[in-house]
Amino acid sequence: MAIEVSWLLEDRVILAEISGVVSQEDLPSYDAAVQQHLNASTGPTVHLVVDQTRSESKFDTRLMAGLRFPRHPKLGWMIPLGATAPGAKAVGKLAAQSLHVSVHNAGTRDEALDFLQRADATLPLEWQP
Repeated sequence: MAIEVSWLLEDRVILAEISGVVSQEDLPSYDAAVQQHLNASTGPTVHLVVDQTRSESKFDTRLMAGLRFPRHPKLGWMIPLGATAPGAKAVGKLAAQSLHVSVHNAGTRDEALDFLQRADATLPLEWQP
């Protein structure tokens, strides 16, 4: 399993790309990497796009419970890509609500970027990679 965390838009939008099977042991480094980006940002709000399209794991709320980054004061929208089953989307939204995180499911990266452009007027107009 691999989780790669990088800037999609410096200081404003983080991209986490998840592939393979996610285990409990993978989460501390993922959590630390996202928090590092959130802490390094000089922007007021930082959004997170989580690309799960190459993940072989099913969504598990128990895995989310130990993460600290969802409670970070700079975290804006969290946008999972690849959660296609209605049940997975519903469970993900419930978990996010319990953590007080704004979530928007998107099918593709373009859909996620279009949503962020509409949801956050402070993002540059022509930033999409």
